[in-house]
Amino acid sequence: MVTTIGKSKMWVGIIVVLSLLLVSFSPAVKADTKDKYYSTTSTQSSTKSYRKANTSGVYVKVLKAGRSRDVAISVFADANKGKGKPHWVNVSGSDGATLGKYVTAGHTYHLTNYAVERYGKNVPIQLFVSNGSGKKVEFYWSPDCR
Repeated sequence: MVTTIGKSKMWVGIIVVLSLLLVSFSPAVKADTKDKYYSTTSTQSSTKSYRKANTSGVYVKVLKAGRSRDVAISVFADANKGKGKPHWVNVSGSDGATLGKYVTAGHTYHLTNYAVERYGKNVPIQLFVSNGSGKKVEFYWSPDCR
């Protein structure tokens, strides 16, 4: 015969096991590898923000840009993780403090960044574009590399 205390312990155990099962089967965040088109003639601009799911780099395929060292692209993450007013922080490069990568037309880049490592999965990111020439810049990009 099971006592009342024994039944309580049994129910607590069942609830704990079921809770652990629910947590372990939570849906994974899907990587966003879909190409997004962006163009600008502004000397300083940024893309629309998208959520980054994994620790991969950011893919950028440059279609049009000024001369060499005219255009730099940096990765910024929202330190507030999409809650409230965005607080954009540079997460570019191996130390997260570089000013970005100079890009030229006809090349594809894998931009190293530390958005997910610092702020977790599903953090909003955007690219900031510094265009010294003010000429048209066009590229495709995706938050997560394939």
